[in-house]
Amino acid sequence: DTGHRYGSACRDVSPGGVAGTDFPTFRSNHAMAFDGANVVLFGGGANEDTWEWDGAAWTDVSPGGVAGTDYPTGRNQHVMAYDGTNVVLFGGNTDPDFSETWTWDGGNWSDSSPAGTEGIDNPYGCEGAAMAYDSTRGVVVMFGGDHWFGDSSYEANTWEWDGTAQTWTNESPQGAEGVTIPSARRFHSMAFDAGRNVVVMFGGSKGQDPEYYLDDTWEWDGTTWANVSPTTGTAGTDWPSARRGSYMVYDPDRAVVVLFGGEFDYNSIYYNDVWEWDGTTWTDVSPTSGTAGVDFPEERRFHAMAYDTARDVIVMFGGANDDGGLMFDDTWEWDGTAGAWTEVTPVGTPGTDYPIKRRIHDMVYDSARGVCVMFGGEDYSSNIYFEDTWTWDGSEWINVSPPGVSGLHFPEMRRHHKMAYDSNRGVTVLFGGEWDQATIVYGDTWEYDGSIWQQISMKGGVEGTDFPLARRGHAMVFDSNRGVMVLFGGNQFYGVSQWCLNDIWEF
Repeated sequence: DTGHRYGSACRDVSPGGVAGTDFPTFRSNHAMAFDGANVVLFGGGANEDTWEWDGAAWTDVSPGGVAGTDYPTGRNQHVMAYDGTNVVLFGGNTDPDFSETWTWDGGNWSDSSPAGTEGIDNPYGCEGAAMAYDSTRGVVVMFGGDHWFGDSSYEANTWEWDGTAQTWTNESPQGAEGVTIPSARRFHSMAFDAGRNVVVMFGGSKGQDPEYYLDDTWEWDGTTWANVSPTTGTAGTDWPSARRGSYMVYDPDRAVVVLFGGEFDYNSIYYNDVWEWDGTTWTDVSPTSGTAGVDFPEERRFHAMAYDTARDVIVMFGGANDDGGLMFDDTWEWDGTAGAWTEVTPVGTPGTDYPIKRRIHDMVYDSARGVCVMFGGEDYSSNIYFEDTWTWDGSEWINVSPPGVSGLHFPEMRRHHKMAYDSNRGVTVLFGGEWDQATIVYGDTWEYDGSIWQQISMKGGVEGTDFPLARRGHAMVFDSNRGVMVLFGGNQFYGVSQWCLNDIWEF
């Protein structure tokens, strides 16, 4: 790390003596904070001792009594900060995660956990959060962390601890999950409604074994989430049934958000229905006659769509029906005024005259150049991941993949990434995705100007604090009213485990 300086500025000040008597025993995942006079250390693993370092020597200041009553029990990856009066400790884990708040006054620990509902009145129990003291406002600020118990999800809330009032306050533009903010999810759909200046989100899934499918509709105005799901009626009749892997785009000519396809119950049910959202009502506008694959697309999920503002049609490419073992390389256009699909797949050879069949790719419309831009995806039937860039002008596909080295001159091959077109700057923005069944999950940001890809450096910040955690299956749109990219949700992998997210970011 070139930001570090080595040499005479660094020196080993480890004292001599006996570990556990003259200095703390070896440990990891402990926490420390400076209380204005000494550095205070607590815990790590099964350790439940408290130590202070005065710059020359360690002193064991562990109080007597009962662990969990008179001082915190041993724990890992908790966080501590000094609030000007006391050292504040929150969370950590053994199993389950702790949601306790403790304070240290220099001689005694006090359990200062406030009453209320976890996740609403005080933070969820978590580990690995970050915490710092805001001396201007006199509050301790904590962000993030993750659960290893319960729903096993990452936290994306910002909490503040008022040591005088002994209360936590959720300062996120959020609230109770599923009530005033959307629940964590992945493989959902989002589109920006430029007529009403809101981001519209529908469905997705969360959890694992079993997977929970959602049929709720939310809107984000840049400050607040609103649950605008219809309150009367039947899913599948009055609004789209629960699903993931569908795609939504905004039709500015008719001022509606259009949704197509998706799947339910993990490869059991696939859809090829078309729905429109006008800000109040969902309407099923699917063709009522004809043959799938001839007059309209076959059922599928993980396709890509974009609205061509020059020709007033929605362009769709690819996707898969995993239950039927089908991968698609077809190109369709939806005319919302006529309420009809037209297949426009070019003749020729896949990979030369048009893209190879794929799913979990993404596509946007580049209004400055009058073309749809598509990148990446996978052909799971051949276990092939793509790193190619294509454009569609309404009559032909062109492979515009730039030369160079993958990961240096253009994004590495991936699936489950998301793209959105920044009409203010005339660039396509790409974030995240995964490679090889989540062997690698990406947190990189790229921009494509119609000629070259360029990676946007996020160095100098902290992942999850200054920019989004690496993820897949998120959703991202461009808010043209405020000139920002809006990203929500997705999920992470850790080994075979997965965590869905419900954080919202703007770029």
